[in-house]
Amino acid sequence: MVLAGPNTVQSQFMPLGNGTLGAAVWAAGGFTAQLNRSDTFPQRKSPGWLTIPGLAALTGAPDFSAHLDLYDGTLVESGGGMTATIYTRADKDELVVDVTGADPASAQTAQLVQVVDGNDESTVVVASTSAAQIAVPAVNGRSYLVQQVSDPVGGRTVTPVTGTPATQARTLGSVSIGLTAAGSLVSAASNRCMDDPGGSTTNGTQIDIWDCGGGTNQKWTPTSSKTLTVLGKCLDASGAGTTPGTKVIIYTCSGSANQQWIFKADGSIQGVQSGLCLDVTAGATANGTKLQLWTCTGAANQRWSKV
Repeated sequence: MVLAGPNTVQSQFMPLGNGTLGAAVWAAGGFTAQLNRSDTFPQRKSPGWLTIPGLAALTGAPDFSAHLDLYDGTLVESGGGMTATIYTRADKDELVVDVTGADPASAQTAQLVQVVDGNDESTVVVASTSAAQIAVPAVNGRSYLVQQVSDPVGGRTVTPVTGTPATQARTLGSVSIGLTAAGSLVSAASNRCMDDPGGSTTNGTQIDIWDCGGGTNQKWTPTSSKTLTVLGKCLDASGAGTTPGTKVIIYTCSGSANQQWIFKADGSIQGVQSGLCLDVTAGATANGTKLQLWTCTGAANQRWSKV
């Protein structure tokens, strides 16, 4: 596929990808690529736009030319004495921009903008470089902001926000917004609460459902490290299990991945390590029914509301 001129409009993007990482590439701002991974849909965890302003000398050159090789998924752009070969690696989820002919005395910078992700706040600062190749990592469940060292986001002044503290969470559709205080987690199937039987603090106690009574053994606190705590213990996938049927227990908090949980938009609670969901066994609704991990289905016995 041959480009007659620089594709400066977003709708003129060229597609690149390796099956899990995709990139829509166009020439706005020198070079722009929108990154998406296959596992970000339908929630769209971490799309972002990568821009490389220094490539404006290439894409804006009078002799600009470009072609997309549909067989090997490589976009080659030339102009102004420079050539950029852009592709996604087959063995790793990285978008590669390999530039030749650039002025080695002029550092190239890249910036990732318009990051949309409520599950992490990761920032990576990359030093200015004159290297011909810039590799942008795309790791499952994380977002990255590539920025100039001379102007780090972390060094900017933040204006404090003042106002009346919220007294209850707000909702947008099925998504709860604000307040991470302890609360009960109510099963959509039974209208019973996630329960630490007898208020136990013994490691290995398996969690069940029980009539909601407002006790501290039914008050679960989500933390910034993605754990769910009750009575000083953490919700835990027993034995770091990652197979359907793994018991859901309480255990001394360690910060390990089998104690990390993500609240999904459909009301389910997914284990970070296993990718499985908190599940009321066999869809039962009786008091004392135990919790386990199971393949996420969105069924009522896997949906929870915080009250």
